Amino acid sequence: LARKEAKRRIFERAQATKIQAVWRCFSMSRWYYWELQRLEHERIVWEATCNIQRYWRGYLGRRSYRRIVAEFVDPAPKYKEDWPPLLSRDTTKHIRTFKVWEEYLFQWPDVKIYQNKVTNVCTWKK
Repeated sequence: LARKEAKRRIFERAQATKIQAVWRCFSMSRWYYWELQRLEHERIVWEATCNIQRYWRGYLGRRSYRRIVAEFVDPAPKYKEDWPPLLSRDTTKHIRTFKVWEEYLFQWPDVKIYQNKVTNVCTWKK
């Protein structure tokens, strides 16, 4: 009777071990599947952020180059009487007013012009 009981316990322990192994295999495969999805999502987000940064930095470089070209080709007038014709062009658009500054967009080189409302002096840089 004791031998049968010992064999039964050994058998139950072996079966419990098999059930635990199957469960661990199932749970780890499920975890692995979710982990792969998470890593794929992180990779996609990482590539998107790199592309956004690349486009933004390229845009900033092109914009600063356009400003340099605009200042070189069409330098800022030295006298404040020379600015009104520049501001009255069809390609110059008023954007906003900020404190004492009027902000205009000179559309050909896509460069902003700032006019001081107090002194009426304009500049390419604020």
